[in-house]
Amino acid sequence: LKSYRSGSNNLERNLPRSIHFYQYAIEKAKGKALTQAVTELLNLLDEGHPVQSKYSKWDLLLASATRGNETAQHKLASALAVGIYENSLVPMDITRSLLLEYVAALSGSPEASLGMGYRYANGIGLAQSCEKALPFYEYAANIAVDYIEESNGFVPVPDKTRLSDSLEHSFRL
Repeated sequence: LKSYRSGSNNLERNLPRSIHFYQYAIEKAKGKALTQAVTELLNLLDEGHPVQSKYSKWDLLLASATRGNETAQHKLASALAVGIYENSLVPMDITRSLLLEYVAALSGSPEASLGMGYRYANGIGLAQSCEKALPFYEYAANIAVDYIEESNGFVPVPDKTRLSDSLEHSFRL
């Protein structure tokens, strides 16, 4: 499936064909191919291209999470916890959110591991326990260290802003 998407260097020209292909694959595929097609279509739509799909991002996220994609499970868990996904309101479900985050963490998602560590450390939906938070935080930290070592110490750092800089231009009472 990925080779179809990357068949040409002109992504904008081939994007509608790719989306049509993934939608067709979703309707026809089963098992692992179905999971891959759902994930690929969701990734294409997440990249912000101005192309519409007959499947909403929410439906694709639900399908991908249901089929075991740990990244989708983490995104769905976050959306269900706060009740917002892609600037739209979605039903909140704290229990399902916690279960999805836990399953995604067990599947190897470092983001979900951070989420579970945060939930345990702060007692969000669970009994507060630093001891139980530690393995989740440690796993995510080990993934980060591995990433840094593999990239020869290069870490993308966002632009830093300081609160003092914004206070200079703000109105003071």
